Amino acid sequence: MQVSDNELKDFLLSGGLVSRTDLERAARASEEKEQPLATVLVATGVLGADEARRALSHILGIPFVRLSIEEIDNEALVFLPESFSRAHNAVAFRVQGDALEIAVLDSADIAAVQAQHDTHHKLLLRLTDAESMKRALVQYQKHLKETFGVAIGTEAANLRAQDEKNVQDPLQLARSAPAIRLVEVLLRHALNQHATDVHLEQYEGSLRVRYRTAGKLFDAMTLPLSAYATVALRLKLLARIPFAQGVSQTGRFKIAVEEGAVLEQVSVLVSVMPVVKQGQPAEKIVLHLAQEHTGRLGFSLGTLGLHGENMEQVQRALDARAGVILICGGPGDGKTTLAYTLLDLLTKPTKHIVTVEEEVHSSLPAVSQTELNAEAGMTAASSVRAALRNDADVVLVDAPLDAETAALALGAAHRGTLVLLVVEASSAAEGIEQLYSLGVDPALLEAAGVLSIYTQRVQKLCEHSKKEYRLSRAEQTVLEAHANIGTVLAALKEQHIVDAHTAWKDVPLYTPVPCGECEDGYAGVVGIQEVCGAAAPQRGMPTRTEDALYKAVQGLVGVEDLLDIAAHEAEGEI
Repeated sequence: MQVSDNELKDFLLSGGLVSRTDLERAARASEEKEQPLATVLVATGVLGADEARRALSHILGIPFVRLSIEEIDNEALVFLPESFSRAHNAVAFRVQGDALEIAVLDSADIAAVQAQHDTHHKLLLRLTDAESMKRALVQYQKHLKETFGVAIGTEAANLRAQDEKNVQDPLQLARSAPAIRLVEVLLRHALNQHATDVHLEQYEGSLRVRYRTAGKLFDAMTLPLSAYATVALRLKLLARIPFAQGVSQTGRFKIAVEEGAVLEQVSVLVSVMPVVKQGQPAEKIVLHLAQEHTGRLGFSLGTLGLHGENMEQVQRALDARAGVILICGGPGDGKTTLAYTLLDLLTKPTKHIVTVEEEVHSSLPAVSQTELNAEAGMTAASSVRAALRNDADVVLVDAPLDAETAALALGAAHRGTLVLLVVEASSAAEGIEQLYSLGVDPALLEAAGVLSIYTQRVQKLCEHSKKEYRLSRAEQTVLEAHANIGTVLAALKEQHIVDAHTAWKDVPLYTPVPCGECEDGYAGVVGIQEVCGAAAPQRGMPTRTEDALYKAVQGLVGVEDLLDIAAHEAEGEI
């Protein structure tokens, strides 16, 4: 929902808010710089940022609120995920009956809010000022800390009291109220922190809890060691894993976790591994979390981080009637999210889409989804055969590949089916190499038309507190080994992200700085991608380092992550 420059001009002149001379000067600058009039007016000091927002509010007919004086309802805040609120400067601040009031800082984010909000409430949009948004986001973060911190502390204390009663029956411990509540709160907290994995381990006389977010592990909390046994028993009970220790075990369960007023279904893969601690047998548990969704995910190629030539190549592959699209990445790097987004874009009444998945993470109404079931004879290969016999136009395989499945997929692509394969690989090129290693005929591989996409998630810098950073000569050398600086700078200038006359030495990069709106200088995640084909793997396509640099200049990716990506690309380890 945007306001044209002419509408803004008429409103400002009729209201006497800006002189005609200042307005005409700003209009000329707007045309020269190819920037919106409102942006130029604010940048030149003719109009304050909040004055501009009030003007847009009047033109659009959207009420303006000051959350710095309005009461913000903590129960309303959680109707939008905290990460979404921070990324889009949008907060739900009041619920009245079936109406939900949401304030946004920029009218450009209204479409994203409309796509995100739940359908159970009537949406009432408001515009607000920067101070109000800052206060609301700080209150949101404080509310989450208080909610989870108190709940986790309370249930941990309840477990200690239960342990003091010396309850011996494992089943009774696993079904106890404190165990049930603590596991649920841990999962809620992990999901709120965008964790894809939760590590639970006995460490220095305590229960150490770590989360993997954007591919990196970090300490989340420390609980009394006595809590480990009960939490482990609860997780094993849910996943139908025997209580016996000393053996590697896996199991799955689904749990409904409250997210605002909506119950979100979360699929949890539980992996138990025997270890040795201080010479004694022990165990470690890792939980892999996957939120289930119903319907379209609401992502686009752009929101996932694709742009420029990479986006064009992917779009061409989607427009083709046949071929293979490889989706590569590491654990928690968003492979399934990217795969489902591509299915969203492919879904049409004229296409029959079938998925073959180790586990269905999201329910897509217009797609025929199948899960592997070895006991019922539903292997990856047999399921792909069934999909092809079922006249599928598009087949997604998100399961471990073997030689038979790979050959079936490549053969189907050669005969006119579009096949999407999800593989765990450290680069787009390695994904293609995996197909070669499975014995696929190289001629068939090239004839099938393979496009490989590698995606990686890194932490996104908080937009409110990043600090400029200039690279040392040694750091520039590492970067230049895998990035054509001139090409990246040209792309930034073409997109008007950098001024046309800016030299590379004058382009700043950024490092994280903690502030009142973030704990560690980061807020959310951002995708880094690379794309290549089997026939011409490089062919001038941007490298991962170039993609990361492009986003680092925009202040999305920090210098540490940028250099880490460059270093790992040099080692071929990502």
